[in-house]
Amino acid sequence: MTFISLHLNASEHPNAKGVEMFIPSEEHPYHDLSKHFGNKIGQVLNEKAVLNRGMKTADFYVLKNSTCPSILVELGFMSSPQELEQLTSETYQQSLAEYLAQSISHYAR
Repeated sequence: MTFISLHLNASEHPNAKGVEMFIPSEEHPYHDLSKHFGNKIGQVLNEKAVLNRGMKTADFYVLKNSTCPSILVELGFMSSPQELEQLTSETYQQSLAEYLAQSISHYAR
């Protein structure tokens, strides 16, 4: 079992773009497995030429209280007019869903 929390990001800077991932801190019992999963997502994003802002640790409630490997994925910035247009496109949403499904498949192997 793995927990994935999907979100949309925002910034005061309209030029901020890309996918950002957060995993539990190093003290969390599932940090290493969460990091492994994040690396799989990052690999697929890079293969598909999606801007990847990388993976960071965070003390978000959903991560620090998880009882399994977990990742929070910010799929893009609503505050970027260009990304907002993409994020509201059904075609782009489908592509992101397929990229995440592919990442899950790679992780589960």
